[in-house]
Amino acid sequence: MDHQQLLATLNEAGVADRSFCIRGHALPGWYGEGGILDRAEDGRWFVGGLERGRLHIDRYFASEEDARRHVYHLLTTPRPAARERTPEERAADEEQARKRVSELQQEMAEWKTTQCKGDRL
Repeated sequence: MDHQQLLATLNEAGVADRSFCIRGHALPGWYGEGGILDRAEDGRWFVGGLERGRLHIDRYFASEEDARRHVYHLLTTPRPAARERTPEERAADEEQARKRVSELQQEMAEWKTTQCKGDRL
């Protein structure tokens, strides 16, 4: 499978246009961040991501074909649905959030007190 075949196959599978840049061939709409399949200086192929201008390599492959198969699998395999949280988990999360807000309000009040002391005559 070459670049064009992979791009066509991904398109047929309904993969979002912004998903990947394949060896310099960005899918239409790719905005300079996201998944990348390319060749490293040592000749190996890699799959990774570009975020905020930094490349993060997730995995190396001995062949371009293996790397392309991996990309196809990554982008076409359905992900499991998120598990619904129980009412108890939601309540615990809400309680933790309330505590954290209270802590932050207290920290802000203490900070304001120390900052305002120098402003008084």
